[in-house]
Amino acid sequence: MEIKQWYDADGFTLNSVKRLGFSQCGPNGDLTIFELLKMTSDIATEDVTLRGTSSAFLREHNILRMVSRSSFRLHKMPKEGEVVLLTTAVEIPEEFQQVRSYEFSAEDGTPLISGVSTWIMVEADTHRIIPSEKFTLLPKSTISRTHNCLPYGRIKAPSQMEFLSEYKIGYANLDSNGHTNNSWYGFFMMNSLPDSLRTKKFTDFRINYSKEATLGQTLGIYAHHDEEKRTITVVGKVDNVNSFESTLIY
Repeated sequence: MEIKQWYDADGFTLNSVKRLGFSQCGPNGDLTIFELLKMTSDIATEDVTLRGTSSAFLREHNILRMVSRSSFRLHKMPKEGEVVLLTTAVEIPEEFQQVRSYEFSAEDGTPLISGVSTWIMVEADTHRIIPSEKFTLLPKSTISRTHNCLPYGRIKAPSQMEFLSEYKIGYANLDSNGHTNNSWYGFFMMNSLPDSLRTKKFTDFRINYSKEATLGQTLGIYAHHDEEKRTITVVGKVDNVNSFESTLIY
């Protein structure tokens, strides 16, 4: 439930105060990875919509906006019923990616989650990536910040991975771009892990989106647990092609 929302004077930083609902949190009362991805994706979309480029507006211009990579440091996962301040800022873009930072904090200012994501603009009909300099529907940000999380770079999956489960993509998994919404990959990932891994206290989470899964496709989930590095790598595959790669660190 949203309580209050406003922009900072820079015009690029959106603040939103929210109370976490019952359905957003898991059995331990913590915000789930699934909901973390939903909240960050939704506030990013809210920001660009408020500034004049809604998803519908972009589609009218033959453009789709898609998240590419995300990284989050989980300082302290917020709990059910907790009021949190979620702040996001679009930053100076890279050559082919828009950069966006996120901060979750408690009412007393305690950091909860820090993160960063990159987004790509693609031509809707060809899926050809649009260079940042050619996307002129919004002004370029002048903000550049230090991100208190791991780099959002490429995740390299181990060669040996264990099959965990599979999911057939249904209508409810799709968003208005016509493919599986990015948050569902967090659901598939966490839902596939055994309890011995799912219940660990994670400090960092990273995910790369490589190829969108579409209606009717079957997504296979594979994992590798490196006890020495305290890392769990989870990969989703469609027809043996990676759809997403992710890492959880505890």
